[in-house]
Amino acid sequence: MMEKFTAQICACEDKACADRVQEDMMKWGTEMAKNAPRDDKPDAALVKRMTTIMERYTECATRLFGGPITPTAPAAPQGAHTLEALLRLARDQAARTKKPLVLSKLVASYLHANGTVDAKYGSLTVEFRRPRVDDQRPIGAPVTPETADVACPMYTFDAQGWRAELTDCTPQQELAPPRCTAQQIWSRAIADHVPAQALATLALVPPGGDVRQQSWMFSIVDDPRGIDIRKTYPDDCQPVVEHP
Repeated sequence: MMEKFTAQICACEDKACADRVQEDMMKWGTEMAKNAPRDDKPDAALVKRMTTIMERYTECATRLFGGPITPTAPAAPQGAHTLEALLRLARDQAARTKKPLVLSKLVASYLHANGTVDAKYGSLTVEFRRPRVDDQRPIGAPVTPETADVACPMYTFDAQGWRAELTDCTPQQELAPPRCTAQQIWSRAIADHVPAQALATLALVPPGGDVRQQSWMFSIVDDPRGIDIRKTYPDDCQPVVEHP
């Protein structure tokens, strides 16, 4: 059946056709799940076959749903890239998918105090998801093709440049565009006596519990030197208007 669905979606020429195939596949999968034995596990050969089929299915679905294109980093003096400039690239690239997306994950590793990603050790991971919406389904009803979309982008930047992957679009967490820059968070850490010459990891964290706004997790970990610094700062800076 998966080979059949893959052949169908690869033969589609527009998104409407792909939506129909996706819906048929979801209905079939839901029915199969109802009757499948709980201890029924596929053998290694079947897993390998399914992986190949799903890779082909995803490739064709991405073409029709408007999957991501690997972004290209702009030229910058001495290889310096700020977190904000790289995030802007990822956001612009995600916008090319022509579907509503929200920021879901933002983790920048090995940042200097000036907010730039270290040219040798630094990396940035940015993920996007579909926004949470009330799709009006009864509880327990099969998901729609829109909520089952598998073509959401994840971008990773490091010393080798950009890489792009596709991830499940199921909403997990939503992040607002950051209000604070990496340099502003670093300034708060320096005021808390964090060594300014170190390299830090910054991760944007969604609101939770009684917290009304998202926050930044700031950490510097160096096991050989016995350093383990972890701080949390609210993402409450005055937003800066971006130049076009």
